[in-house]
Order: sequence, then C-alpha cells, then structure tokens
Amino acid sequence: YASWNQTVSAANSRTIYESWWRVLADLTVVDVTKAVDLLVVRDKYMPRPGTVRRLVKFDSVEDLPPAPLEAWNTLRELAEASQNGIYGAIPTTVHECVRIAISAVGGTAGFALHTNGDRDYFLDAYQRAVQEWEDARLALE
Repeated sequence: YASWNQTVSAANSRTIYESWWRVLADLTVVDVTKAVDLLVVRDKYMPRPGTVRRLVKFDSVEDLPPAPLEAWNTLRELAEASQNGIYGAIPTTVHECVRIAISAVGGTAGFALHTNGDRDYFLDAYQRAVQEWEDARLALE
C-alpha cells in the first residue's frame, strides 16, 4: 500500500489483509517481494492480489503457452507436414494447450482449417484451453 501512496483504514484493515493473505499465503516472501517490486516500477496503479499471484506463478514457468497466432501457426505447420507426408518436420513438442485446442476442433480433421473464420474458430478453442491451463496453475492451495 505504501508503494502506491495508499493507506489502509483501520475499519477495513482486517478484511484487506485477509483477502491478500488468502491469495498469496502459499507463495514465498521472496517471490512476492520480487513481483511487487517489479509492479511498483511498472504500474501506476496498485495491483490486486491476483495480479501479484499471476506474476509470481508465471514468472518462472518454462512452458508458457504460445501466443495465439503462434498456436495457429503450429496447427498450420502440422497440417502442412501431414499433408505433404513430411513427418520429420512435425514438431516433437507441441504445447499441451495447442494439443487440447486441436483436439477440440476435431483432431486431425482440424488440419483442414485454413480460412480466417477457421482461424477464429481455432483461436477460440485455444483461448479456452489456455484459460483452463492458467486456472489450474493459479488455483489457491
């Protein structure tokens, strides 16, 4: 609160501290402090506890889901490789979220997707997969 020039009113302090504790209690003090320090420099407005949690949880994750258009590109590369019979060109590691989205649009039948509307259809499925992936990792313990 002090970093954003805010004060905690005595009447609301218990509620405020409990809500922050509930969201951050399972994280280390070092990680939370590092995240808050970054947010102090980066943001003009005080973050919510979920913002701090998200930064801590995803700061050290090696296998973040690819950006939506990268996921679409992966689908198109897989489709092209499959169509051309170039199985060696198929990436050996496809992110879990991309695999779930491909499955959601029909598995290998999704390889036929190629129009702008198809891309939007795939990206919608991909966004749902990413949201579920993030929710599982951000769940409170």
